[in-house]
Amino acid sequence: MAQPSAPPTATEIKSSANKD
Repeated sequence: MAQPSAPPTATEIKSSANKD
């Protein structure tokens, strides 16, 4: 899963943008 310590990956950002 995504770790809070690590920065958001391109996929994570894309998912966030898609969610928003």
